[in-house]
Amino acid sequence: MKTFSYSQQNLLDVLRITPLQLNAAFVSEQYREVQVETQSSPDTQILTAPDLSQALAQDIQLALPDSVNWQIHSLSDNVELNDKQLLTPALEKLQQAQSKKTLWRLLSALHED
Repeated sequence: MKTFSYSQQNLLDVLRITPLQLNAAFVSEQYREVQVETQSSPDTQILTAPDLSQALAQDIQLALPDSVNWQIHSLSDNVELNDKQLLTPALEKLQQAQSKKTLWRLLSALHED
């Protein structure tokens, strides 16, 4: 457990804050995430399948024609449609108004064709 200076400990006592000790599984998982981030180069594309347990992902999947494949591009902030493949940023970024507008415009254009 981390040791605190006298002033830090005094502040923790005054605020009635009890420091917690990290779980070993949490520390090792966090270490693995940091290690993966430092090993990947900035221009590497990381594509993953969308998490269809989330409502937004289900809505997007329903709006897509069967011929279009959807992938999450974790390093991108843009919504793109290339040769029957929809690339979007992470679902958290798709919550932003501009990203949603771009996505729904692309999906609308698919249904007009």
